[in-house]
Amino acid sequence: MKFELVDPPEGSHEPAPEPPHRPHPTDATRPAGNVVPVTSLARMRDRSGNHLKALSQVIASIQPSLTRMNARIAQVEREQAESGHTCGDPPDDFRPDRFSPRRPSAAPQESP
Repeated sequence: MKFELVDPPEGSHEPAPEPPHRPHPTDATRPAGNVVPVTSLARMRDRSGNHLKALSQVIASIQPSLTRMNARIAQVEREQAESGHTCGDPPDDFRPDRFSPRRPSAAPQESP
């Protein structure tokens, strides 16, 4: 497919007209006397600020639960260290290679 480069006609160096501003639902919350055109960037900044506030509230609400969970984990780890309890040995027929990523090999391995 071939495209041809076309020069613009003379006198058409004026900028394209901007589309009219459509009010956004959040514009209704702004004071009527202070009419400021809301751009997409300003709207995104407002929304990201709102999301940040909401996220901060969620984090603050779950922080006590996370603190209790971390304290319980530390307590269990201390109890295990004091008791000498360790993980048991794997069974004789356990094959750890089944849980590792597969690597291409040049020749198949034969069992002894």
